[in-house]
Amino acid sequence: MKLLCASDYHANHRFLESTVEHAEKLEPDVFVYCGDFVMQEYAEELIKRLEEVGVPVLAVAGNLDLGIIYESEMSEIVMYGLRELKGYHFLLVSATYPFILDEALADVEGIDPSKLIFVTHYPPKGVLDKIWSNEHVGYDGYAEFDENVKPALHVFGHIHEDNGFEIKSNTIFVNCAATPSRKIYLVDLKKREVRDVKL
Repeated sequence: MKLLCASDYHANHRFLESTVEHAEKLEPDVFVYCGDFVMQEYAEELIKRLEEVGVPVLAVAGNLDLGIIYESEMSEIVMYGLRELKGYHFLLVSATYPFILDEALADVEGIDPSKLIFVTHYPPKGVLDKIWSNEHVGYDGYAEFDENVKPALHVFGHIHEDNGFEIKSNTIFVNCAATPSRKIYLVDLKKREVRDVKL
């Protein structure tokens, strides 16, 4: 499973065009977007352009995406839910969804963690969540989920200052907030490799 992971485009048209070009070349199995499209029209254009080159999109809404929705045969912006693609399960949580740890743990019970991908807008507490003041501002509930479940991948955005990736234990953590770094990430779960992609 190869995933092209991105977040926080903030309706930047250059990012959209560059993403489509990279998707054509890299041929990921899925484009995962962690929120903050900012505009419905922009979200639809980005997703439809990726669908045209054969890349499905699984996305969550960010804190700036109130009311943004999308669903097609290939792609979806998910408020909260579990989706399956090519043998992998995606637990998707939008910024506005009131995350309940026990509910999430129950939803993924019985799923092989090596086939589980956790997609959120906000980061987990203590991982790629530092703001300019050096303070960790991630979400405790997501950190607890990661500690309990140890998914193969947790991908998120929101904290623009801490774009990057870390591999801890069984989990690859990716903060793919693209503004202002212009960096998104290609994750190869089979090889457990991550490489940055410049927009």
